Amino acid sequence: MSEPVFSEVIAELMSSHFRHLRQGSGISVDVIKERGYRSLLGKAELGKMGFSPAQRQTHILIWTPDGPVLIPGKTVRTVPTVRFSFKSGGQ
Repeated sequence: MSEPVFSEVIAELMSSHFRHLRQGSGISVDVIKERGYRSLLGKAELGKMGFSPAQRQTHILIWTPDGPVLIPGKTVRTVPTVRFSFKSGGQ
């Protein structure tokens, strides 16, 4: 049986994202909920979050306590130097 796309524990997170936060980073479920982590799918959702069109290119999104952060590149492994993008008007 294959893993569901979205987490059964936190419906706003894809299963792989939830597993990374819990197992990879050791963040408790309560902290994940408190911080409001979620998986965004597509450029339209990024636009709704205030990211500029240039920032809506293929990126990895990390949701931090201060808000969403984009890491350019298709996967973390393909990014030689991690650079962070914040939504327009952000840090």
